[in-house]
Amino acid sequence: MPVGAGWTCVELADRLTRTNAHSAQALDVIGADLVERLLDGDEIALSAHDVARIADLAGELAELGELTTDAAGRFPLEGIRFTVEDVQVTAADDLANGIVDPDRALLAARVLDFARGRTALSQALVTTDTHKLWGEVTVEVMLARFAGSDFATAHELAAEADIPPDRAFAEATTEETARLAEALARYATEHPDK
Repeated sequence: MPVGAGWTCVELADRLTRTNAHSAQALDVIGADLVERLLDGDEIALSAHDVARIADLAGELAELGELTTDAAGRFPLEGIRFTVEDVQVTAADDLANGIVDPDRALLAARVLDFARGRTALSQALVTTDTHKLWGEVTVEVMLARFAGSDFATAHELAAEADIPPDRAFAEATTEETARLAEALARYATEHPDK
């Protein structure tokens, strides 16, 4: 089995789930029965807000389509078996080496236990600047997303690093992210069981 096939499968499942959710939202706005209503002679009226929402969702669906195609292209052509350990090893490696897409970074955090995740995030903050591309993803959201973590722990680490927990990574200074990386490393030493 190719290395990372489990993580690729998790990514693909997440993207397909998000695609379904966005499609359902768009259909709620435009109406799944649009053609039938037209054929029944109904006049269709969509407000400017509805049209803008449909356009936004269509753009998000196009982006998800590209991401899904990328993940599908990495999908092995043979049968696969994987465990959470397989997924976590690859997700941690990807996070540590820098994940550009904020949704993918949050997905990595979601599948990683806190010990493995904090180590990977600490490394990424020191060796890459991809966190600058994470848009509105905040320190507290990322730290609380790791399995075994929570908002209290995220706030504790943010306070130790002297960075506001609601600070978006994209807006954090180099000094703030360096302090956060150090706080994550210290936390690992002081709380080896977490």
